[in-house]
Amino acid sequence: MLVPKSVEIMARIDAVNSAFGDTWEYAGGVNWFINGTHRHKLTFDVAELDGVPAGSSSPNFETGQVGTLFRLQYQVAF
Repeated sequence: MLVPKSVEIMARIDAVNSAFGDTWEYAGGVNWFINGTHRHKLTFDVAELDGVPAGSSSPNFETGQVGTLFRLQYQVAF
C-alpha cells in the first residue's frame, strides 16, 4: 500500500498460449479505498491488450481486442 488502508498501486500480467495463437495483457493502476475497505473503492487502470482470447463484460474486454484500455471504476458492496 502506498498509503496504508487507503491507496494501493497494482499491476497484472496475463498470457494465453494455445494452438490458436498467443495473446497477452499487462496493466497497472491505482486503487483508492475510500472508507479503508474493499467495500467502497475507486480504481483507475491502464491495460495494453494484444488479441484478448475471450470477451467479458466485467473488465470490458472484447474477443480479439488489441490496443490500450483506460478504465475508471467505482465499486461499492452492500
